[in-house]
Amino acid sequence: MTTKNDDILDRQAKFGNQVYEEGVYPTGYQDPSGVYPRSEYYYESSINKASRGKIRNTLSTNGGIPTLKAKRNYSESSEIPEEFDETRNYSTYPHNQVIETPGGHIIELDDTIVNERILIKHKSGAGIEIKPDGTIHMSSIEDILISAGNDQHVVVEGNAHMTYQGDLNVDVAGDYNLSVGGNKLQIITGDHISEIDGARKGNIALQDNLVVKGHQYNTVLESKTDLNLGGYTHAVKGNFTQNVEGDMGIFASGAQQITSEVRQNLTSPDTNIFANKLMVTGEEGTIGGEEIIMYARNLYAGHTLFVGDGAGGSGTINVHTIRASDIIATNNMTAPTFTGDLDGASAVTRSQSYNENVTSGGSITNNSSSPLADDTTATVLPDENVAALYLASEYGIRDVQVDPENDLKKLINQTTLSGNISDRPLTIGECRSKLRDENNKNNEDFIAKCVAEGKLNPEALGSKSVPAETGRNASNEPTVAENYTIIGDNGNKAEIPNIAGNSNYYNSYFTPNPGAKSQILPDPLYNPNNAASITSGTKLARGITIGKFLGGAGEKTNMNHITDATERLQIARQLYLQAVALNTVNTNMGKFSNKRAIVVEGLYKKGPLEFVTPNSLNDLASKGRAVVYQLINEAGVPDNASTYDLAVYWKDTILFERLILDYDRYHPDGSLECHVVLVMPEIDSSFTGKFDKNLETRYNGSIQTSGELVEILA
Repeated sequence: MTTKNDDILDRQAKFGNQVYEEGVYPTGYQDPSGVYPRSEYYYESSINKASRGKIRNTLSTNGGIPTLKAKRNYSESSEIPEEFDETRNYSTYPHNQVIETPGGHIIELDDTIVNERILIKHKSGAGIEIKPDGTIHMSSIEDILISAGNDQHVVVEGNAHMTYQGDLNVDVAGDYNLSVGGNKLQIITGDHISEIDGARKGNIALQDNLVVKGHQYNTVLESKTDLNLGGYTHAVKGNFTQNVEGDMGIFASGAQQITSEVRQNLTSPDTNIFANKLMVTGEEGTIGGEEIIMYARNLYAGHTLFVGDGAGGSGTINVHTIRASDIIATNNMTAPTFTGDLDGASAVTRSQSYNENVTSGGSITNNSSSPLADDTTATVLPDENVAALYLASEYGIRDVQVDPENDLKKLINQTTLSGNISDRPLTIGECRSKLRDENNKNNEDFIAKCVAEGKLNPEALGSKSVPAETGRNASNEPTVAENYTIIGDNGNKAEIPNIAGNSNYYNSYFTPNPGAKSQILPDPLYNPNNAASITSGTKLARGITIGKFLGGAGEKTNMNHITDATERLQIARQLYLQAVALNTVNTNMGKFSNKRAIVVEGLYKKGPLEFVTPNSLNDLASKGRAVVYQLINEAGVPDNASTYDLAVYWKDTILFERLILDYDRYHPDGSLECHVVLVMPEIDSSFTGKFDKNLETRYNGSIQTSGELVEILA
């Protein structure tokens, strides 16, 4: 490659440094440096063209940023034309003072009314521009270093926006203080990790709402205290376990109720239950033990009262009265000794059938001449009906149901609502990304959810797959470039009338097409094989990290789900090919000098239960083989026409497996959007693969052409 100033070194070698030092050309009155006049100034004024308004010098920006719309406020002043276009040159001589060096550095001081500006531009395209409204634009195609020997203050009266396509690292040696007057929103697609060597304190005036879709673990090495000055409700859908190695107390100043729908077990080597008023009631069961001592006012036995050790031993019943509700002959009481008064009435059938004062075998001793009257105080017989009434009362078993139909869970984890595709609400761009898999496109639940949430235009589906109007087209053949001629006989001479007024014109094709190859040679500086580890900050080209393919404008993701180092390395190799393609746009100072190619959809991460169709675009994207791009202009707005140009440019200049020019009206407002899907072949560690270079055009997900790129206008 040569430039218009390359002959300076030849002149220096021929005439010596005097061409710079003496300022006099040794053979005449020409420019001592041999630079001026330049060819573009032949036969016209030598006054700089920018000073005369013939050209406009601008900084190299590689287009705008989609999240930062360009400022257009010139029409706010009545002195500025309403149709003011800042890309047009309004400079007039002699109001614009221009200094341009032979190397290409430029300084402009423009006093032209409505175009007052200051420009300092490096030959690389980097520099600073102060625009007519006072806006300061600083641009660099390489690094920017700001160093302050003392304090630094940044004051922004309006809004601010920062966009980082790679990693962001902030090192603070002292305190880090952040004061937010309004809300603070954090959206993190990966993990949020905090390491605090000291204490953590927080003060929340209103609510603290935390939703965890997965598991939650809290580990405390010392004590933990929860103080609730209001109510406290703990609802668990599933099992609940508390293990305490030490004492445990549950204290309530009000009523305490514990119920279970299945079984409740209370086990302890030493259990004490005390109450001023105690009721233990059950339809069936067992109370007591061999060493249990029981005290009671009245004892009601519905069937048989046994006294003994269970093996024929003796025991004692010590009460005021033993009363049988039926005749003794039918309901027998037996014991070695009865102590008390068993006198009955006159009828023998209602009294003892043996003589009083008998002291041996089956006899009794009457120790009282005036027996106590029967105490028949009773509460309730806990039969089946009583047990059923009690269990159904406010003191009975509670019917515990936490989110019985899983409605709350479905709203939080929306996997079911989305047809098992996503566990959360999706953005418009994410819905579009999911639709690249035919399986998702045919998922009625997913489509209905996207439409109901206003994320998808329903008219773009079904029969709406045929465009109304088309424009340019390009085939697999090399594209004819405009305004290129070949010097000399290239063997491609043909009669082409009406071109430059010459009927004997040479066909001239701009054909940097690399053709069919099977291997590329990666730059050793950015070869992933040489990286110690693969992270989002791994560089794949100048100014391009893996992070650029994670933070897509349409769908953001991360690499946390890829834990295998070999798989990460392979993805990095695949993305290296994408970085090479992207870099051809970033370094293009011609057609795309004021355009920016952005990653809309990069590395794909499927939903928890999503089925990804093998070899679909999303499947290829999950391996780093497919990436979706879009071209935006300086205003940060997508440019469909330029995106088509990008597809044609890549078709002619880079290697790939498949290039898809993709149009759709999926946006809720029905607007037409254009993307380029670049699919790379699977390569091995030596970057060898099969680059077939197939072309395809799609509209609303349906293939329109194969082997051809067709521009869709409506």
